[in-house]
Amino acid sequence: MKDYTSGEDLYEKEDSINFFMFMTNDPTYFEEVLKEEKWRVIMDVEMETTRKNNTWELIELPVEAKHIVVKWIYKTK
Repeated sequence: MKDYTSGEDLYEKEDSINFFMFMTNDPTYFEEVLKEEKWRVIMDVEMETTRKNNTWELIELPVEAKHIVVKWIYKTK
């Protein structure tokens, strides 16, 4: 697992981010996420971590193939 990246080092370590996560309700809709910069930062960190870990590769979908549906879940852990 030492070859993989976590998102911890990809954003400024501010107490305000941790405070935000504990003092708000989890968003239900994407429109709610867009209103909060902190959630957008967290999404960017997740995408950057995925890219660094070479988790997936974006390609053109072949005509006969079916796409995979992706869903973001916004949950404070």
